[in-house]
Amino acid sequence: MHRGEALTDEDRQGWLEAINEQATAFNKEQSPNHHLIITCSALKRAHRDVLRESCLKAGYSLVHFFFLDAPEAELKRRTEARKNHFAKANLVHSQFEALERPRIDEYDATIISVVPPLESVQNDTLNVALQLINRR
Repeated sequence: MHRGEALTDEDRQGWLEAINEQATAFNKEQSPNHHLIITCSALKRAHRDVLRESCLKAGYSLVHFFFLDAPEAELKRRTEARKNHFAKANLVHSQFEALERPRIDEYDATIISVVPPLESVQNDTLNVALQLINRR
């Protein structure tokens, strides 16, 4: 990405494997009352399926995805405004081409718009997270 080239599924596979290893290691080190938050793009359902399966195998009782959503033009604008970041605005379109938004049958995914102000996005996300945790 720092060369201005989009990642391939093959490139992403290594990241998914590394996330799986870390999630498994974290769970073995922690008590059942701890929660783990992983941040990654998980652009495709297949990526989310890999994470679901590995986290459940590792013993996590809850796996949930927060899909931060915005129009492509908004994300391109934000990317262009960033200074000294490795990922340039020309990569936004390739991310959207690879993107598979969560469908209705992905019951463990919440879509949150990131167009509103940051504080609103944070509050929306936190409220959903607290509801999920309190259900357990």
